[in-house]
Amino acid sequence: MLMSGSVRARVLAISPVSIHADRYYDVAIQTAGQAAQAQGSRLRIPEHALEPIDRDPGAAARLVGAEVEIQFLMQQVTGVRVLRRPGSDADTRPRVDLGPPLAE
Repeated sequence: MLMSGSVRARVLAISPVSIHADRYYDVAIQTAGQAAQAQGSRLRIPEHALEPIDRDPGAAARLVGAEVEIQFLMQQVTGVRVLRRPGSDADTRPRVDLGPPLAE
């Protein structure tokens, strides 16, 4: 992953995680280069780094299929900006099971 800078990617899956009362999201993403090779990446993103998400529990799930720009500093995610939300074809995109949360 990047030491610093940003990357554009599509969100494949997102799952909320709570660690010691801090909220994070495990997010599976795929860049254009990864898509060509059927690969992807999995990130743990702190809640404060995402653009504001409604308190509605399903709000994060609606980001599946969105194109995002993810900012990094020292290999840590510092911000996620939604570039394009999923369109009407979002329901036809495959869902990815992230499995159990990452270890602390």
